[in-house]
Amino acid sequence: MTEVPAANDPTPMQPPPAQFDPGRATAQVSPSGACQTCGQQNPAPADARSGGGWGGFVYAIGRLSAQFPSLSVEKEFAQLAGGATGADLFATAALKRVLADSENIYLARHLCWVFSTQHQDAFTLMPRDDAEVSRLVDLLEPDESDDVMHVLVGRASPVFDRRSPCAAAGLPGVLVDQLLAFPIDEFASAIASTVEASDDAVADGAPGVRTVLLRLTRRADNRGVSDEHRALNYVAMRYPAIYHTVLDAHRQGKALVNVATRHSHAGDQRLVLVVLTFRHHRTDILERYSCLVNVGDIFPFLAGRLEMTYE
Repeated sequence: MTEVPAANDPTPMQPPPAQFDPGRATAQVSPSGACQTCGQQNPAPADARSGGGWGGFVYAIGRLSAQFPSLSVEKEFAQLAGGATGADLFATAALKRVLADSENIYLARHLCWVFSTQHQDAFTLMPRDDAEVSRLVDLLEPDESDDVMHVLVGRASPVFDRRSPCAAAGLPGVLVDQLLAFPIDEFASAIASTVEASDDAVADGAPGVRTVLLRLTRRADNRGVSDEHRALNYVAMRYPAIYHTVLDAHRQGKALVNVATRHSHAGDQRLVLVVLTFRHHRTDILERYSCLVNVGDIFPFLAGRLEMTYE
């Protein structure tokens, strides 16, 4: 894991590195011969800088998978897979083994690369060249557990490409600017290890970090498209002070009872205020902390550090 700043350092942490363990490969590719859709209509495109439409920016946290868009592609893969049969034929390990051969990269261009959030297919990824296709292959994760998550930063395409292998899925396409994979447990342990506390407190802190991470990123309908959800996903991944504050409050007998967001625009800047509300177990006194995130461009950034606020 990338080194995480100390608890009193407001500098956003660097993104976690891509990680993959080929020894854990299990089924991830659908053998059905068709992309799995979320059952939703493809929304109308919006202005690319609106931030709230399907032509805007994406900062999503979820899972990457590969699916066969047609029986033809599935049969071609079966031939390349050689001796693989049955369920093993469609295991991600077999897919990665086949696509690791540079001569087979052509097949990866015909796969449907799907990014899911909240356990529903949300986007299809649109690689620009073979290098991006190879990157997608490298980041495929072997199972459907929640041990590893992916971070997607990109732009939702305002033009629906009917030539795409995933056109039949009816999902919005995303041009990828950044795609990372990280194990949740390693992420949680790295954050907890930066807290100045006893060893027991640090050990207890990792589950707390995991809980906060999921609470920030798994809100209803969080597909990483709206300004509010992009801000939440950004601070969840890049701002450790959020976790330090929650862990410190927990040790003082306070519980995180609410996470809220609201627009806080200033001039031509698009800002989102992220507000954490805590309640003391014994006194029921509420405390609020907030930070500002600038979401006006493809890469959100911290515009105001986390501080206690009074209302």
